[in-house]
Amino acid sequence: MVLRELFSFIMGIFLLLSIVLLFNDEVAPGIKKMTVNEKVYSMIFHVNSLLEKTKTLARDINNAEIYFQREMPDKLSGQTYRVYTNSNQLCVRTSGDVILNRCVNMTINASGNYLSGTDIFFNATFKGNDVMLAFDNVLAYAPVCTTS
Repeated sequence: MVLRELFSFIMGIFLLLSIVLLFNDEVAPGIKKMTVNEKVYSMIFHVNSLLEKTKTLARDINNAEIYFQREMPDKLSGQTYRVYTNSNQLCVRTSGDVILNRCVNMTINASGNYLSGTDIFFNATFKGNDVMLAFDNVLAYAPVCTTS
């Protein structure tokens, strides 16, 4: 009787350890990758909406050059990241434990390259009927107005 109870206890411990190890090795990394992936797409759409806002400001103030900065998160789920344009796409690439590179087609023309860790700066120049949009970590040559 005691031997059967001891065997049941050992089997319970073995089952519990198996579940914990399976979760740590298989499930947790998948959940982290899914979380980072969702945050990457959120970042892409956030920067795209800021570009749209910059374009609207430039159109509302004809023949003006607009500069503004926004705070950005230092990391996405513990991952450093880069926001950049590639052809007509806005992309985010993470580096660290989970490396992702995701892109979405843009509806506006913009160019830029931003590395996480600082504020992001936007620049819009109205030329004729077109608005030239750019973003970067630093636009040190420009007078900067902070918006909240």
